[in-house]
Amino acid sequence: MLDFQNISIQRKGKKVLDDFSLKAPDGVILALLGEDKEGKSTLLKAASGGEKPETGDIYIDGISIYETGENAYCNFGYMSKEYGFYSLLKVEEYYELFLALYKVGGRYRSRRIEEVLELLDMKEYEGAFIGELPAETLPFLYLGKAILQEPEWLLMDEPFDNMSVTARRKMIGILLTLHEKGTSIILNTPMYPEMMGFITDVLVMESGKNLPLVR
Repeated sequence: MLDFQNISIQRKGKKVLDDFSLKAPDGVILALLGEDKEGKSTLLKAASGGEKPETGDIYIDGISIYETGENAYCNFGYMSKEYGFYSLLKVEEYYELFLALYKVGGRYRSRRIEEVLELLDMKEYEGAFIGELPAETLPFLYLGKAILQEPEWLLMDEPFDNMSVTARRKMIGILLTLHEKGTSIILNTPMYPEMMGFITDVLVMESGKNLPLVR
């Protein structure tokens, strides 16, 4: 379970998260909805370890992610709304870099890269420079980085932004495969018709607070 307890975070004197609490059980595909864009993005960033709340705490299976050090963050894959790439690296080198940062052993790295590229249907780009990739492949490349360490939770901030219907359907198919393998998912996203039947839970955020969870 991912448990947000009384989270408050301010921006320029304004609370973007205001005593926010949520218990997200394992196995969900939870969509964050509502006009509260900054609050939803901030919530995901905090869960990924990228920002610590002024008050409150976040627990995974009863353990604070802020008290267990870097190991807790290996449980999370975070896909922010803005991609950061090293365009002069090849795809395999880019993934190698992050697997090394996650302290994944060398023997396993090559196999894991192959698994991720096969899941993304991007094997043909393994040796390509990132700067030369078709634009439509970049969201999938970034998703691959987020799942390299096989996280328990995948946190995604507007992953379908500016995607075609075909690309969204492909992304949803990949996410369903991950979900079937045990990954829990939280997305900040508008709802699209092709997402019906994909989302298991919906949370509406307003003024830094959450309205009751809909299942």
